[in-house]
Formats: sequence, C-alpha cells, structure tokens
Amino acid sequence: MTTVVSRLYDGADTAGQVAAQLMELGFPDANIDVIAAGNGAADAMRAARVDSNAAETYASHLDAKRSMLVVRAPFNPIGAAKTAIEIADAAGPVDAGVANENAYVTETPSKRYFLSVLTDHPRYFSSDMVPGSGRYRTRFSSAFGMKLLSEKKRRNSVYSGGKLFMTKSLSTKPRKKSVTRSRPILSEAMNMPTLMMHNRV
Repeated sequence: MTTVVSRLYDGADTAGQVAAQLMELGFPDANIDVIAAGNGAADAMRAARVDSNAAETYASHLDAKRSMLVVRAPFNPIGAAKTAIEIADAAGPVDAGVANENAYVTETPSKRYFLSVLTDHPRYFSSDMVPGSGRYRTRFSSAFGMKLLSEKKRRNSVYSGGKLFMTKSLSTKPRKKSVTRSRPILSEAMNMPTLMMHNRV
C-alpha cells in the first residue's frame, strides 16, 4: 500500500528543497518527483501515480514560478506517509483545489511475478530465485563450488590419528615407599604406637 503525497509550491526551488529534505530522512530518490510547468506536466504527474483528474487540476495551476512535488510513501516503515505529509505541509504549499492531496492507493502485483505450475516440467519443485531475472535455484554445494562427495582415506582412530591427551601412558618414575611422600607418619609424630598389645582377661 502506498500514499501518494502531492503538493504545489510557489517558487521553482521549493519543491526541490522539500525533496532533498525527504531524501536526507531516507526516502528513496525513485519515490520522489519534482515536476515543472510544461506541455507534458499532467502526463508526468499521472506517471508519478497522481490521480488523472488531480493531475489536470495541478497542471492548470503550474506556471514558470511554480513547481510540483509528488512523493510515493510506502506503508513500511510505519509513519513514512505521516512524515512526508508533515514536511510537505510545512513548506507552505499552494491550495490548487484538489480534494485529496494525500491519495491512498493499493498495490497490485504484476502477473509476471506469479509462478505457473507446470507438472510435466523436469524442475517441477523448483522456482525462480528472483522472478523474471532468469536466475534459478540450485544446490548449495554447486553455488559455492563444493563437492557433495569427496574421496578421503578412512582413518582407524576416531581422533584422526592423534592422541587425545599428550601425556605418557606409562611412567618409569620410581615409586616411593610411602604415600605421604617422605613425611613422618602421624603416629610417630605424636609418639603413639601403631599397634598396642592388650592382655586378654
């Protein structure tokens, strides 16, 4: 959906200044038209999607000192049409007697973007990547030049032939006699015998 904002201004440069302000805010250049007086002014307005009757009215008010601004504000981003209307009105447009200077129009998709179903086509389950461009879907591997299958030697190890931990499996370090690593036994440190003999009664 699109809102066609059309305004007539006194001064040949006013419409251009408003257009430049809108483009600074992110409005595409392709969505803005500045139309001057001339034999083809009404046709230029109709091409810019101004209503035919409104285009004739605007054209009758155009002269060498006046210029016309047409902005096609889409619904996305939200608020684009409101912003265009506010900026266009702030520049002081001329009242040309047009009933609806903010015309809301609907978009009708072109039939060339509709994909027909050809059940006997070898690529029945495929579709255009970009409709009308001649570019078709393909395999991901083909798009990046990658092979689906590659010849690789099978390895015996799941770790690709390497070791999981880079340490020795066996150690030749001599084992110590005490697990306390040469420290005194607690009983000796406390001067307590490890075994005690008791006479049985």
